[in-house]
This record gives sequence, C-alpha cells and structure tokens, in this order.
Amino acid sequence: MSSLSPYKSIFVQYLVILLGDELYEKLVKDEETLNMDMVYEVIDWFKQAVVRTREVTEVEIEAIALSRLGLVYDKVLKIKYKAKEYLMRSMQLAHSMHPRTFNTEGLYMLLNIKHAEDC
Repeated sequence: MSSLSPYKSIFVQYLVILLGDELYEKLVKDEETLNMDMVYEVIDWFKQAVVRTREVTEVEIEAIALSRLGLVYDKVLKIKYKAKEYLMRSMQLAHSMHPRTFNTEGLYMLLNIKHAEDC
C-alpha cells in the first residue's frame, strides 16, 4: 500500500468504506436471517479502512469508518458498549478537525443523537 500516492491511497480508503457500506445495506435489507459471516465481513472492511487511514493520517475517513463500525455493533450485533467506544472515538476525531465544523454533516448529527440517547 505504501507504493500508492497519498491521493490514490485516500481514494482506495473511500472505496473500502463504500464496499463495507454496500455489504451492510445488503445485510440489513436483503437477508432474512442474520448472516454472521457477512456481519464479520462488514466489520473487517471498516476495520481495514481504519488501519489504512493511519498510514496516511486521513482523520476524516477514519472517523467515518469508526462511526460505521459503531453502527454495526449497535444496530446488528447489539453490543452497546463496543458501539459506544467506536462512536465516541469517531466524535473525538471529528472534534480534532477544528475549525472545520461537522454540525450539519449526517455523520456528526447521527453521532450526537446516538450520544444523547446513551446519556
């Protein structure tokens, strides 16, 4: 992966997240029963995105991938404490990008709503 330019690497990371999103959508909409193999494949794609973002320090993509992991743990696996860890880390990363604001971004609004529900 280190042979890719930073821009190509960022593009690849977005593709990894999109693949995870596609599998997640298929998992929650198309499957009649919970397919655990697919759940863990979705988790693997999002974790791969997190690891790859650390190679080029792309905080926004890492925050998106962490939020997606939080949603899988919350909505699919129902492991609330693990979901909260991922969602809180995602919020911390979003805050670290100050002065850029995310108050109107879907990701940030979702994280704030989820955080409010947990409090």
